[in-house]
Amino acid sequence: MRVVFRADASRWIGAGHVSRCLALADELAGHGAAVEFLCRDLPGHGGRSLGRSGHGVRWLPPVPDSGITGVDAQEVDAGACATLLHGDAPVDWLVVDHYGLDARWERMMVPYARHLMVIDDLANRDHDCDLLLDHNFLAGYEQRYATRVPSRCRLLLGPRYALFRPEFDAVRGHGTPASPPPWRLLVSFGGSDPSGETEKALHGLMGLVRPDLAIDVIVGEQNPRHEAILTLAACLPGAVVHVQPGNMAEIVAAAHLAIGACGVSALERCYLGVPQLVIVVVDNQVAAAAALTEAGAVVSLGASEEVDAGDIAAAVAGLLAHPERRAGIAAGCRALFPLQAPPGRRLIAETMRALS
Repeated sequence: MRVVFRADASRWIGAGHVSRCLALADELAGHGAAVEFLCRDLPGHGGRSLGRSGHGVRWLPPVPDSGITGVDAQEVDAGACATLLHGDAPVDWLVVDHYGLDARWERMMVPYARHLMVIDDLANRDHDCDLLLDHNFLAGYEQRYATRVPSRCRLLLGPRYALFRPEFDAVRGHGTPASPPPWRLLVSFGGSDPSGETEKALHGLMGLVRPDLAIDVIVGEQNPRHEAILTLAACLPGAVVHVQPGNMAEIVAAAHLAIGACGVSALERCYLGVPQLVIVVVDNQVAAAAALTEAGAVVSLGASEEVDAGDIAAAVAGLLAHPERRAGIAAGCRALFPLQAPPGRRLIAETMRALS
């Protein structure tokens, strides 16, 4: 089976699209599929690490300032993809994970792939595909695409299909971290953190004056302010900055408490049962934060523009002082992701093979 992924990353887009595609790509490759990525050459892509994963990568030409989506026009993007795929061996599955592409692009790619799969989490545009994946846990998530896809489309919806990498499986279910002190606190706001939440959190933690606190700070290679974060963390006893760490899951699993955005990384922390405070950094995280809060799996501090360093410090101190609240959050996480359930990437790969 030959599978081609179309996904981008950049300082503005972040790394989440490429990261979740890579989890599925690795699973498919493990079952003998030939996998390749088509990516737009954007500033701070970070996706060049795809080449180190063993998958083929071909780069679409850069475009003038094309905004946050990374594509200027769907016709232009489809044409560039068609140029790269023309004359190649037949593609069994073309998988697209991109907010800037919809049914128009998908119809233009029909001649180049037997099947088309969409990974989406917005449900704000129409798709013309055979398979659609949305791992979001939202109120009424089962009906989000009722009018957005053709009747032939098979839907894989909900957190059971979340695309976590195998490293998360390896550290899952190993029990709670060793009893503090020190308390291990994780600060992680994604690959690029364009709104500067990492620095805000570190400023808040400086006000705690907690010698019993060890702080792991995760930043992506494409974060334009990681040098400033390193300087700030150096003034905070017990803080260590990890830039694009290869042992991300181990660092997350070791945390007694985490602070982060309410995107894919929030679900990763839920998967590992880590109590967490979340901050909404983009509009499409509002509904997810509300649903996860309702399920008892996170504590939401609200939208980033409404949260200051003092709010973060107070929330951290409150949760560290109340073990029963942390235990309740961990229980909410386990309800979302039962330990006996197979990984989402395996369920998705099996579905793709069955439909091929």
